[in-house]
Amino acid sequence: MHVDNSDAMRIGLNSWIPLLPAVILLVIIAFLPGDVSQYTRDPMAVANGSPFYGFLSNLGVLLWASTLAIAWFCGRPRLVRARDRRRFLIGWGALTCLLMIDDLFMFHDRIGPGWWGIRERYFVLLHAGVFGILLLRTHRVLRDVPRASLLLAITFFGASLAIDKMPEDILPLHHLFEDGFKFLGIVAWLTFTCQICSLWTTRTDHVG
Repeated sequence: MHVDNSDAMRIGLNSWIPLLPAVILLVIIAFLPGDVSQYTRDPMAVANGSPFYGFLSNLGVLLWASTLAIAWFCGRPRLVRARDRRRFLIGWGALTCLLMIDDLFMFHDRIGPGWWGIRERYFVLLHAGVFGILLLRTHRVLRDVPRASLLLAITFFGASLAIDKMPEDILPLHHLFEDGFKFLGIVAWLTFTCQICSLWTTRTDHVG
């Protein structure tokens, strides 16, 4: 296939555009207080801990990122023709991004309470509120899709939150259950996303 000079220049420019935010981030890191290495190295290398510390949490963040990528990639007009479905996927990806950032940087249990004085419950209410608004505005598109994985995700997340509020000495292996249910919730969240994206990208009918 022949590519003229204008197309080649546009492709070349588009290849460089994603690098701009990365360069800006590196510049910002260079001016942050403290040793630069504490921002660029792996957390366990900085803390001199085992590389396996927190591996389940790290894997969960990878699954959040996978869900976000799938939702936003499939939310394009070429893949999903129905506008309401695309809106849901974009909103679903935004909610997933919010949850991923919270999970990655520990906003709800460290930064919020420790730095900003915002209690964990308000982050939970924020996530639940965004989730509820998304469902209220786009619930019609979910009428004909399998929702078992979504219900499982909500159940697992709820169980994780409930165990988090329990004293650690009441339940043996407290963190295994708390973090395990959260991980299962993330897996179910990803599964639901893959199911609806697979269903919607293979249909040609319109909704809304």
